[in-house]
Amino acid sequence: MFKKSVLLSVVLVLLFSFGFQALAVTFPDIQDEKWSWAKPIIEEMTSKGYIAGYDDGTFGPSKPVTKLQSLILLARIAGVNGEANKDYVKLAQEAYAADLEQYNTIYKKEISYLLYKNILQKSELDTYLSEKVINTPLKRYEAAILFTKAMGQEEEVKRKLMTVLSYKDVSSIPSYAQPYVWYVSNQGIMTGISNTEFGPLMDVSRAQMAVMLYRVLNKKETMESIIQGNIVSVSESTGKITVRDSKNQTQVYTVNEQTILRLDGKQAKLSDFSPNMKVQITVLSSELHMVEGLSATKEETGDSTVVSGEIEEIVISATPSVKIRKGNTVTQYYLSEGAVIIVDDKPGQIYDLRLGCPVELTVKGKTIIRIKADVQTLAQTMTGIVQSVHNEFNFMNVSMINAVTGEISPYQVFVNSNTRIISSRDSSVLSLKDIKTGDIITIVGKSSGGVIEASSIVVTSGR
Repeated sequence: MFKKSVLLSVVLVLLFSFGFQALAVTFPDIQDEKWSWAKPIIEEMTSKGYIAGYDDGTFGPSKPVTKLQSLILLARIAGVNGEANKDYVKLAQEAYAADLEQYNTIYKKEISYLLYKNILQKSELDTYLSEKVINTPLKRYEAAILFTKAMGQEEEVKRKLMTVLSYKDVSSIPSYAQPYVWYVSNQGIMTGISNTEFGPLMDVSRAQMAVMLYRVLNKKETMESIIQGNIVSVSESTGKITVRDSKNQTQVYTVNEQTILRLDGKQAKLSDFSPNMKVQITVLSSELHMVEGLSATKEETGDSTVVSGEIEEIVISATPSVKIRKGNTVTQYYLSEGAVIIVDDKPGQIYDLRLGCPVELTVKGKTIIRIKADVQTLAQTMTGIVQSVHNEFNFMNVSMINAVTGEISPYQVFVNSNTRIISSRDSSVLSLKDIKTGDIITIVGKSSGGVIEASSIVVTSGR
């Protein structure tokens, strides 16, 4: 109980120290000349909400940054509080809730987002969040690793066979961390504590962190492009994904082995993406770094319902819509801009839908969020002669006539409570009991293996 109380107190200090206090433009403890190298950057990073001072009005430039604090700050520069990312952040929290359940921190949103962005791995959680280390200072070599990850360059750095560091204290840098130190030094994100020493085991101060975060942000701005839009097409064979952005311009992107794919907050494959999906594309140094997709977030479908029936009408226009028949009721629904269309379990477009095919819609009011259509079992129209009627079992034996070849084939035609049976003579509504042997009927229904499930029957003659 005591440990939890102490941890809560530390968290409350973090709350005020890292961005939840009223934004300040300067601090009294950074006015001394010795902080001149960091003062303007601290003030700028504070004004932008990335870092803040303590509740007593000071910044504490020489105080160390803890491991937990470093993750919170990295999440902020990664965009965890960005309006454009709110859906992805929410889904990331849901996706990683179970993985973070054992960790006693109120900053699970930030940690989840780092996992989602591939900046942090599940295997590293104990390194930063276990009770023993969560509030210990971050070492400079550890900062080098985190900044490399934040820049999206970890895989590139891992592929380097050899790195040469000129620091005299290179032997103090863990061997696995040396490529990361090389990268941040080469990019000017981190410099040595002197011309000859890196100081890998020294704690990272708050002033140093503010300056290094600033450098990462500036580097990312020059290297990174973020595009929001909707998928036009996906090709698994070529690894290409075509996206139409908000300006109605299309661009083709190539997915490579390092591209991070996320759909609804979870790890995904290219085949999981489909036309019309809402996506956010991140391009890093001309390479496709990340594809984030939304099929239907809980925010979009919080009050949604599922509607099933058969397509009665398809309208392709500036405001495309479909009319769905369920029994005797026909309802028109309108496709949202990012509506997902699945046809025969594959990504499709509105042009792939067919009249009479069974569909399942996810709708919000009269707006379609998702369509799942089964064109393979598309309703067919067939004409034949009734051979026998079995009212007790709700089916008929009918000899169907092939309109092209004239061949006759036996079928069993089943009816249910939603089957419409009408007379072509006066459009009166009939029942199965009204159909007699020898009647000529036209059936619309699903056909498979000599069996038809009728959705409508028109008695055309023989009565």
